[in-house]
Amino acid sequence: MKLSGKITGILTKIFDMAALSLFFLLCCIPVVTVIPAACALYQTGSKVLRHDVGKVTGEFFKTFKDSLRQGIPLSLIYILLAGILFGMKLFYDWKGVNTNLGSIYFVFVLVFSVVLACVSYYLIPVITRFSVTLGGGLRLALWFGAKNLFTMIPLVITFAGAAALCYVVPFALIIVPGFYAWLWALPVEKSFKKYIIEELKDPEAHEGMWYMD
Repeated sequence: MKLSGKITGILTKIFDMAALSLFFLLCCIPVVTVIPAACALYQTGSKVLRHDVGKVTGEFFKTFKDSLRQGIPLSLIYILLAGILFGMKLFYDWKGVNTNLGSIYFVFVLVFSVVLACVSYYLIPVITRFSVTLGGGLRLALWFGAKNLFTMIPLVITFAGAAALCYVVPFALIIVPGFYAWLWALPVEKSFKKYIIEELKDPEAHEGMWYMD
């Protein structure tokens, strides 16, 4: 019975990851809702998959709706940055790979992509969990990133690997976003809990909340 219960639990978790992945992909289709979809992905992965609180459908769409006000402007910023990088790629292709400008472009894009991934790693969870402006969220995300650099880097590398897997094997998209949300939440939630206890003036206000378990 115990083995049967464990198998059922694993299958339920896999199903929830697949459902979460599907909701995330569908909500990314309008493009300008990519960040709200990512916020909902993280929150659902943390609350439902990690802490077994609530249901995937209800939590995802509630968080998605709540994140639209801040998430859409942030999505537009990301789209603008992507457009700039794409324009530089066209310039790179025009100039050729063996020129100095081509080499500068390659290094810039590599560094910029790593920095953007590192900032996003905490920025999305921050604006999901805390009541902050975009500027305040960016500052807090940078603070978390600096404080937890060595735990963040492996997850950013894992994200790059997950993205590469989905690019090579598109079928993996049915499970990878949900699985990564589950993985993403572990170090971030530890950092958030420590921040609430040690840095906030009123950590008692968070007592009893699911994320303090």
